[in-house]
Amino acid sequence: MNQNPRHRRVIPPLKRSTHYMLVAAVLAILAIPSTLLFLAVQLWWANDEVMSTQPLGAFVHMSAPGGITGRVVIETERGFLPLRHAVVIATGTPLVLELRGSGRRFVCDRPPTFCVETEKTGFTARWEGRHP
Repeated sequence: MNQNPRHRRVIPPLKRSTHYMLVAAVLAILAIPSTLLFLAVQLWWANDEVMSTQPLGAFVHMSAPGGITGRVVIETERGFLPLRHAVVIATGTPLVLELRGSGRRFVCDRPPTFCVETEKTGFTARWEGRHP
């Protein structure tokens, strides 16, 4: 297995221009997913940003129609709101309605320990923020 150094094949080093092209190609390949990840995080962050809050008053009661959907309706001092799923809320807990950048609405307590997304249907003009 001992080879004569004269018979070893010498691989010539890459030309400088080829080396720079390979480095540029690797950087481009790494830059594309990094840029896409950055844009996805920015989009998610912008859509989840709270645009406005509206006080709902204290929590009064929660009711569920039953069935497989798991949807519930909560009653606050200001009215009724449909939620996507049930959450444990103590009676009298002050709640707010948050409008996010994506247009989604969340019912949250203050300070925020939970937020539950509301159903997209079931809102009247009063909850849309058109009337105080």
